[in-house]
Amino acid sequence: MSEFTRRHFLKLAGAGGAVVAGSGLGVFKLIKSDRSGETFTFRAVAGLPKQPMPAYATYVLDGSVDLQTGKGVVSRTLYAGAPEAMSAVTFGELTGSLRVTSIDGTLPRLSLRTVLEGSSRPGESRSATILVDQQRGEVRAPFFGNQVDMVLNP
Repeated sequence: MSEFTRRHFLKLAGAGGAVVAGSGLGVFKLIKSDRSGETFTFRAVAGLPKQPMPAYATYVLDGSVDLQTGKGVVSRTLYAGAPEAMSAVTFGELTGSLRVTSIDGTLPRLSLRTVLEGSSRPGESRSATILVDQQRGEVRAPFFGNQVDMVLNP
């Protein structure tokens, strides 16, 4: 796992978002997870940077996956504000979609193989794996070269 430098993050998000550069690993909370038939949906949230620093950005993943076909989409958004005070302001350059190309495992533990929709940013891989563990309430997902650990709250 690589770590961001301050300069690298400034290139990605501009001076206003520089705090996320020190994020390393954060804890994601699974706000919602649901299975309706063969469709699994989830929402996971993490405050950035990680503790003990105060969070003033929120990384959100919203996913919907067809468990039968192994296809789906995960949208990712970086909002201004800590999770408990998240605003509607987003960092547009750090927002995008990941197309789910296959699934390994079965609920409560899934490994989602994804491909970035659109162009990638410097330091970002076009393919990534998102690990969802409903039993432990955790999601592990990529954030520009770093893995972010999230806690799920069904």
